[in-house]
Formats: sequence, structure tokens, C-alpha cells
Amino acid sequence: MEYSEKKLISYDGLQLFLRIWQPKQKPLAVINMVHGLGEHGGRYDHWARRFIQEDMAFAAIDYRGHGLADGKRGHASSYKLLMDDIMVLLEETNRLFPGTPAILYGHSLGGNLVLSFVTQRRHSLNGLIATSPWLRLTHEPPVWQTAIARILLPFFPGMTIPNGLDPSDLSHNPDIAKAYTSDPLVHNKISLRLYFDTQNAGHLILHKGIPVNIPALIVHGSDDRITSPRASQELCIHCGKNVTFRLFKDMFHELHHESCAPELFTLIKNWILDSCIAKTDTPSGHGYF
Repeated sequence: MEYSEKKLISYDGLQLFLRIWQPKQKPLAVINMVHGLGEHGGRYDHWARRFIQEDMAFAAIDYRGHGLADGKRGHASSYKLLMDDIMVLLEETNRLFPGTPAILYGHSLGGNLVLSFVTQRRHSLNGLIATSPWLRLTHEPPVWQTAIARILLPFFPGMTIPNGLDPSDLSHNPDIAKAYTSDPLVHNKISLRLYFDTQNAGHLILHKGIPVNIPALIVHGSDDRITSPRASQELCIHCGKNVTFRLFKDMFHELHHESCAPELFTLIKNWILDSCIAKTDTPSGHGYF
């Protein structure tokens, strides 16, 4: 296995950060990882190493406001800039692994971002994965709090507040919460702009669906206390045969840190091999999805 790190520059000149894990031989696929709110790509090291053992490359970006990327913590001045950051990730991995099937994989807020990306941007992808996507929150903020935030939004869009995430809700394993709270690159901030942009994007995804003509895998834990598993189920009901949905019973938010992780990994690996790599000779993923 080879591991490397590099800085990337997004379209507006802001510096991002990329971690790359790759097998020594040409990879069967490259997985482009988009992390969740407040975290960073380094938290997926153990997960990336599983895919390397299956000859798949794994690239995890720290997008603006997170990890080792520049930008105010928990803030993006527009949702479009986050779409740009993902495009920069895909352009870089396409340069590094030309002709290799590309999988876009987002978790939580990252799940919201990748689901939006395939409906908004032109790119060639062979598959889409969203785990515990933020389409709705399991417990929405009080109405009064949201109303005050909406009043403040036009005047203070970059104002950040605590995101309210309880680390014990990430996994049944208490060590995950301890590692999360002690990680110097993790933060608990979200700006008013990022919150409302993400909420609005989630509502739009649920309303319009995801008209993808590439394989998509959406996964959620039934006991997720952070993002709504019911919303993921609603999204997938009318999505058609290209979308595979899996609900993991009794699991919390970070399925890759839960007891179901081996089963989840096998599901993702086999899905990539059967639904993405096996179909790379057929037209897919070009233009709007």
C-alpha cells in the first residue's frame, strides 16, 4: 500500500487537503470520499485500508472549513463552493488514476453533498454511495430557534453555532466518541448559511429524487439519532432499479464504526464489483445524471 497527502486548490483559490491510499498495482476502482460535518478525511484511515486490500484506491478530501483545509470552521459561503470542492477532488483522482472507474462516496453531510452533486454537475462517474445522508435530521431544532436563525441569516450568514452533535450517538463503541472528542481536527461548528443550505438541499433531494443513470447505494442505520433513516427510506422508494437501499437494524450514525462494519464493507465491495466495475463498458455517468 502507498499513502500520500497533498494540497489542492479549489476554483476560488481556497486550499483544500487530500489523503490518498492506493494499492501498488493499478486499482480496480477509485473511491472518492466526502466526509461529514465537523470531521475530516483522516478519520477514514481504517476504512480506506480495507479497500486497499481489495485493490481499490481511496481518496478522502478535507473540504473547506474542515480538517486541514482552509476556511472558517463549519462554514461555506455558498453551497456551490462545496460542489466545486467535490469537482476538484474528482478532477484530481481522474488525473492520478486515468481510465479507472470512479465512485463518489459521501457520509452524513457528505451524503447530502454527493447526492446533490450528481444532479447539479457534469461528470463521469461509475457509482454513487451515500451512508447516513443528511436529508433531514432525526431531531430538528426547536421551531423558535430556527425562526431566530432565519432572521439572522441575511445579516450574519457566517455566524457559527454549536452543531449539537452528541459524540455518543456516532457509534455503540464508546472508544469512537472518545477518539472523536480528542481529535484536534474535529470541530463542532456549523454556520447559519451551511445549515440552511444543507437543509434546503435535503428537502430538494427528497422532493425531486435522484434521477441517476448510474448505480447508487444508500445505507442507513435504523437507530441513527443524528440523520433521519426514515428520510433515506422515503428517498429510495421511488428511485428505480439503479438505486440499492439497505437499512442496518439497531445501528447508529457511523456504520463504518459499528459492529456491522464488516457486513457493510462486504456490501459496498460486492456492489462496486458487481454494479460499477462490471458495467464500465456500457455508457453511463456522462453529462447530467
